[in-house]
Amino acid sequence: MRVFSLKLLLFFLSIEILLRVCSYLVPYWYRQAEHDVRRNPVKYIFIGSSRVASSIVPVVFAQAMGDTNITSAAINMGTGHSTLAEHYLGLQKIAAAMPEGLKGVTVFFEAPQGVPSLESWRDSWFHPDNPYLLVNTIGFPDLQLFWMKSTSDFDQKLMVTGAMFSEAIAMQGNGKVLLARMKKNILQNRVKVAPEKVVLSASGNVRTDEAGIQNARRLALNFVKNHMKHERLINIQSSNEMIIKSLNDYINVKGGRLVLYRMPVSSVWNQYYTTSIGRENRNIANDLLTDWAIPMLNPSIKTDDDDFPDYWHLRKSRASEFTQSLAQAYTEFKKKH
Repeated sequence: MRVFSLKLLLFFLSIEILLRVCSYLVPYWYRQAEHDVRRNPVKYIFIGSSRVASSIVPVVFAQAMGDTNITSAAINMGTGHSTLAEHYLGLQKIAAAMPEGLKGVTVFFEAPQGVPSLESWRDSWFHPDNPYLLVNTIGFPDLQLFWMKSTSDFDQKLMVTGAMFSEAIAMQGNGKVLLARMKKNILQNRVKVAPEKVVLSASGNVRTDEAGIQNARRLALNFVKNHMKHERLINIQSSNEMIIKSLNDYINVKGGRLVLYRMPVSSVWNQYYTTSIGRENRNIANDLLTDWAIPMLNPSIKTDDDDFPDYWHLRKSRASEFTQSLAQAYTEFKKKH
């Protein structure tokens, strides 16, 4: 019995070691960024949702800013189902990996209709559809705060914690991402897709197939409809708990700068921000950002609903134009500050 138990233990240890090697060899998201910035420190980092992933072209931004090393000066960390808590923790990893941390680095964060995410540390730190994104960024020193403050379900907290200790547990979620990346690479090598047929960028877990686009439209309509039934004012009393404030403080201490920019949205999402409560929330958000000295850029690009095929994401053919418009707005801001 003892021999059998020992063999079983060795078997599971072997599996764990193999999975850890695979995770190291095929890192993704912030783990990949950690590897990359050790070799090529960046100057511009874009964080946020899949909207950011699909609308920002890092090479175009770096080129517009006049950087000679355009292939590594900017990185886009936007992805679907991500939270600001995950981006905060991920930026800590990037800062630790670069020789000078975030000194001289500008971090850009989206603000649809001028209202950025105002998540609190007391909210869930991860999106329920992908808790394993948190595993990609959280460190062991963060666990105590995670258990004390995050309002995530106990089972989900336990799952995230377990995944930090065991790659086998993490692979339940991360493995899907790795397999998707491998499949995408294989298909790209085998099949050349005509650019004009791709209306959305596949970056940041955005589905570009017709079924995916139709499903995204339904989700957007339902989400906005439900929000308008349950909308409420921003709680100013908990502003010190807001992650964006912590993010701004952290970046400033590290010698960098946080900059927000207005993200274009479709008319479906515009309803989200233009109700009476939505307009009041925009004023509250503007006052908070002013107090925290976080600037807001206004790219000059004009869009209509045809530019948002799935109601969520900017059309691929306009991503470079929007990126250039943002770079121009940032250039003008730098001249004044």
